[in-house]
Amino acid sequence: MLEYIKKNYYNIFLVTLILFLLFTGKFNLLFSKINAYMGEDQGKTAYNFQLKDIKSNKIINLSDLKGKVVLVEFWATWCPPCKLETPSIVTLYNTYKQKGFEVVAISMDQQGKDVVIPYMNEEKIEYIVALGNKHVVEKYGNIISIPTAFLVDRNGIISKKYVGITLKSTFESDIKSLL
Repeated sequence: MLEYIKKNYYNIFLVTLILFLLFTGKFNLLFSKINAYMGEDQGKTAYNFQLKDIKSNKIINLSDLKGKVVLVEFWATWCPPCKLETPSIVTLYNTYKQKGFEVVAISMDQQGKDVVIPYMNEEKIEYIVALGNKHVVEKYGNIISIPTAFLVDRNGIISKKYVGITLKSTFESDIKSLL
């Protein structure tokens, strides 16, 4: 039993938290706060960061990608939800890159390239990956959890914000609506 708890502590914690919130009547309050947080950036101009692409060593400006639909993803190699989401993002990038879709994955790994490049190779990531910094995190609303992603339209306006793991079908539907 102890081994089961050790392996599944995260799921057990989430179920316990949800049950607590349901029984205390705080569930709706929590989700109203989350929905407000997730929607607060919609309609705003996305911050025009300048970051170095890990593979090409070129400086990437978000404004250079104007005219494309861009998924800006804050993530890390040590983050289990990020790892679950990566294959979906790779598939979406490969499917829609010819139609004007781009991904800029901003890694929050403190070990830098040493951990990010092997992960990129393992997952066959071909899109832009850059190392994040405090300034960019602040400009995107002080990211409080990862993964957090922003879908930016062809004019550089934030269309959607996603906090936590996002289903491929959700990303795909939103991306297709902007292409």
